[in-house]
Amino acid sequence: MTKVSFKQINNAFSNRECQDNIELMRQLLYDFSYSDLSGKDSSYNASEIEFIRIGIFNFLYSGFFESELNKKTKDYFKEITVNHLIDKLKEAQESNKSDKEQTVTDIKLKLEKLPSWDKFYSSFKGQWKELFEYHREQYMKNLTGEIRHFVIYEAPPLCQKKKIEEDYFLMSDKDSYATTIRNSFNAEENEHVCSFMAKKNIGYFDLIMAPMPISSDIRKKWSTDYRWQIGGKQLPVVLLELGIGHLILQKKSIKNPMFAIGTPALTSTSIFEHYSDKLLKVWKRKGETSQVCDILFEEPNIMNKEDFELLFTSNLSITNSQTTHKIRGEEGRGIIFPLFKSNVISGSNYLSELLMKNAFDLY
Repeated sequence: MTKVSFKQINNAFSNRECQDNIELMRQLLYDFSYSDLSGKDSSYNASEIEFIRIGIFNFLYSGFFESELNKKTKDYFKEITVNHLIDKLKEAQESNKSDKEQTVTDIKLKLEKLPSWDKFYSSFKGQWKELFEYHREQYMKNLTGEIRHFVIYEAPPLCQKKKIEEDYFLMSDKDSYATTIRNSFNAEENEHVCSFMAKKNIGYFDLIMAPMPISSDIRKKWSTDYRWQIGGKQLPVVLLELGIGHLILQKKSIKNPMFAIGTPALTSTSIFEHYSDKLLKVWKRKGETSQVCDILFEEPNIMNKEDFELLFTSNLSITNSQTTHKIRGEEGRGIIFPLFKSNVISGSNYLSELLMKNAFDLY
């Protein structure tokens, strides 16, 4: 992207009514997930890249763009860490294991000596880089056919104990995030989920392709609070658009796709609300496309309409109905189907294989 100053960025996040500012904010959020900003043509040096990443990091947690980790972000990390250790402490205290006392002592010591914020941020940067390279090399480069299915999750985990390749489903090929996709599409038992999605041309992204712990409080604010609104759209809607835009900018072919949105309810609320009375429509600038602003999710205005072509439409407002149980037969019995068909999170906020099959008509 074209190099911009701190003053320009700060102005964009402070005044979100101007179209140029909206485009700049979208580009910065896009780069946070999909670009390391350090390519051979980059106009940014290492310290400037760091500045942008920390600024977006602050915005995601606090709603404010600042060049140093602010108090809200630090408090949020502390809360996440403390709660994680307290859960571990309770688990240890209730166990009957022989090393129970030693485990309890170890956890209490960790609570007294929480890691520095620098260490947390260092972990984030290292894990993001590893994840970014894996996603690009192992998934994006092998995704060559026409995309008709989209699977969308929320964010990779920030691993405190394990390595990212052991904990993130795309790399580890483990947990419900992987098995739900594999079982829904009847993948071979020994087929790695990353290879399988690329082979079957399943479009996939996390709303934030960066390892970040996210609490229910933040999810609710992202979907409701004005601080996380960009161009009249709440943050999850913008992130959904940027994820789709990334695949288009990477020259991937998409045709009338169906969606399975597997993010927690508080995150997906704003997405389904936004598209409850309108189609998801995507336009692309004719000819070469290389920037986020070359992809539109609102109809082009009369002045530049001829410069864009409509790529596809998708209906996220389709709902389940009283007949869904009958249509899905025996497998659908006892399932609490959410309002929107594209929602694949169950009432207990867990990813559901049956709901993914329902979203994609794979029954």
